[in-house]
Amino acid sequence: MPQIVTLKFDCNACSFLFAGNAGFLQTTTQQGNYAIMDIVAALHWIRENAGAFGADVNRVTLLGHRTGAVLANFLMLAPVASDLYHRVVLLSGSSLSPWSFQRHSKSNVRKLAETLRCLKNGSTPQSPGMSPSLTGAGSLPHRSGPSSFLGGKVGAFSDTLPDVGPCLRQVSRDELLSAVNKLLFAPRFLARFGPLIDSAVVKSDFVAEMKFDTSGHFSRVPLLIGTATVESFGELNTEDIEDGLAEGKRDRILRTFVRNVFVFHLNEIYSTIKNEYTDWEKPRKDFIDVRDSILNILSDGLTVAPLIQVANTHSAKGNSKTFLFHFQYEPDQSVYPNVSKLSFFHDKHALYFSIMN
Repeated sequence: MPQIVTLKFDCNACSFLFAGNAGFLQTTTQQGNYAIMDIVAALHWIRENAGAFGADVNRVTLLGHRTGAVLANFLMLAPVASDLYHRVVLLSGSSLSPWSFQRHSKSNVRKLAETLRCLKNGSTPQSPGMSPSLTGAGSLPHRSGPSSFLGGKVGAFSDTLPDVGPCLRQVSRDELLSAVNKLLFAPRFLARFGPLIDSAVVKSDFVAEMKFDTSGHFSRVPLLIGTATVESFGELNTEDIEDGLAEGKRDRILRTFVRNVFVFHLNEIYSTIKNEYTDWEKPRKDFIDVRDSILNILSDGLTVAPLIQVANTHSAKGNSKTFLFHFQYEPDQSVYPNVSKLSFFHDKHALYFSIMN
């Protein structure tokens, strides 16, 4: 029987908050990605202690679901963890997904630090004082680069921010998370918090590093990727899931998706996606048909296509084997009559995979 160790982390400011440029390396590295470093520490613990529980420390499999898969994918590129695992499983997530990392970490923490009085006049670190009332804020500015492509740099930092970490650590967790929830937003389909480009654990050219694998870390171990039939139920509300939605609402969601995820040729991309995911042999479409089309669009664009891209890149090296599985779960039609053809419980494949192994 395999031994399963569950590593938990919070996908919020406490795990991924950018805290300013680090010491004398202010122009090259940033503080953050605490959740990733916690996982590295846990992997060290497993290597040192798993034998006492009857586990083989030379057969450690790193498995992640959604954001966990993103972190596992980034660890495949990190030399700091290269000898701590021997196989990787990515379920419903990868570093190439548009939501895989935060793109406005510096503006986020500057806004937060000023509100909590850890920055004076936007530049000088301060000790925390009485926080002003939190009245909310507008959406973040539109990102300046593509979400995922093979080649080039993604989200590199161009300026520095004073080290506000010591000040923020004096703020209570409740006050910090309250400020985060009221102040910080992200465009739809993108991440408010998650891994950030710190030039240490996650490099600005991680996409090119994955493609060319100059270090040999990415293709060093066997990789299994898994996906469910539909990965995007969380993007729609319960009413739309159960009753479907009109074409006008579908088109608005699609426009938002294209605007936030892509950079160039937005009209052409919008028209192409809408055409490819429309069943032209069925002239009259009910609300359920329209719902299914937008679910398929979001599933492919946000999760499945990036996963396949990671698998193709891994297999092209030929250093280790690459595997793929597809999970489909048929729910009880008496309970969910309108979702019988879809994998409504799309997160169950993580549980099934654990049981089978």
